[in-house]
Amino acid sequence: MNSPYIKEVEFNIHISQMDQFDPHDFPIDWNSYDRLFAQGAGFKQLERLTFLVFAKVDNEVMRNEIGKRLPESVARGILRVKFEV
Repeated sequence: MNSPYIKEVEFNIHISQMDQFDPHDFPIDWNSYDRLFAQGAGFKQLERLTFLVFAKVDNEVMRNEIGKRLPESVARGILRVKFEV
């Protein structure tokens, strides 16, 4: 995925409890995603990196956990977290 025209990338997260956020059997390389979207040459025009969370979890806890994993995206001001229950 590499395009100077992409304005938003959205990920959907479906979990029922917080310990599913970092699955042991399918680890997520958050650092690589953070560098890609915050610094990647193909994403210079990216305005929003959105996570749509489908879960019955504490919204602020989830928002903070995502932000801790994507600090460069937070610093660039592109990270958005939305919730659907």
